[in-house]
Formats: sequence, C-alpha cells, structure tokens
Amino acid sequence: MKHADRASSTRARITEAAARLHEANPGDEFHAVTISDVCREADIARPTFYRYFDSVDALTAAGAAEQILTRLDARAGDAAGRLLDTLQNDEILRQAIMHGGVETRRAAVDSLTEKLVEDYGIAPDDPAAVLRARYAAAGVIEVFLTWFSPDTHPGIDGDQAADLATTATRAVLGRDKTSRRK
Repeated sequence: MKHADRASSTRARITEAAARLHEANPGDEFHAVTISDVCREADIARPTFYRYFDSVDALTAAGAAEQILTRLDARAGDAAGRLLDTLQNDEILRQAIMHGGVETRRAAVDSLTEKLVEDYGIAPDDPAAVLRARYAAAGVIEVFLTWFSPDTHPGIDGDQAADLATTATRAVLGRDKTSRRK
C-alpha cells in the first residue's frame, strides 16, 4: 500500500472510530469521547492520532465538515435549506456543531460556504463574493444554533427555519440560485 493510501486509510479509521463512539453513546456529553477512547477504538497509538489531528475538537471538526459535504451533496434544493434539513435529522452532527468547539463550527461554516459558492455559481477567485457566501453560511449556522437551542427556540418548524435560512442566504448573496453569475 502506498504511503498516501495508508495515510488516507488511517485518517478514515480514526474518524470512523470517533463516529462509532459518538453513536454508541448518544446521551453522553459530546466531549466525553477522549483521544484514548478513539485510539483504542481505531487500534492505533496516541502518536498516530496526533499525526492526523491536533485535538478531539480538530477530529470532530473534520468529521463534521465531511458529513456536511456528503449530506449536502445527497439532498436536492438550496444549500442552506439542505443543511438545516440535514441537521434536523442527524443527531450526531447536530450535537457536534452545538457542543463542539470553535473548530467544529468553523468547519461547518467552511463546508456550507463551499456549497454556497458552488450552488450560486460564485467565482472562487472573487474574494468579495466568497466573503458574502461565508457571511451567509455563518448566518445559517447561527439560525441553526438558535433553532435547536432549547432556551431560544423561536417556535418555528423545520420547514419554516429552512425557508428563513434560504431567504437570508439569497438576500446576503444578492441573487437567486437560478440566476448564476459567472
């Protein structure tokens, strides 16, 4: 096996081990999974973990970003609405974003920004347009955090939250997904 293939395989084993641990203990506090737990589950040594990730937060961020991109690709519709739909139906990913650290939220914003740039036909080399997409993504993540927070739930259902996120995204980006600029 080539080094790049082995590295990719090891990284995948680590992220899959963390996902299994989170799925096996859904009622536990999200940060209850430790590096030792992940190393034991993935059958790797601690130095191997640190070769791929700096912390559990970094691992959680990488897993969340990967799940967001995979799930957004699998759903039809606007990226903002797809993200809210995904988060409504995925307890593990929802917990990662709600209780994960700054890295996890940043990874979620990065993933959604990537999808908004793609969905709205934004030129990746246009920094102002990409920044607007990033603001929209951060706003959608904030809508999500507010929507799922038991203390601040605005009393709207999932469809209404998705519509609000999509409307806000279009307002920030100043265009409709169907009227792409090149």
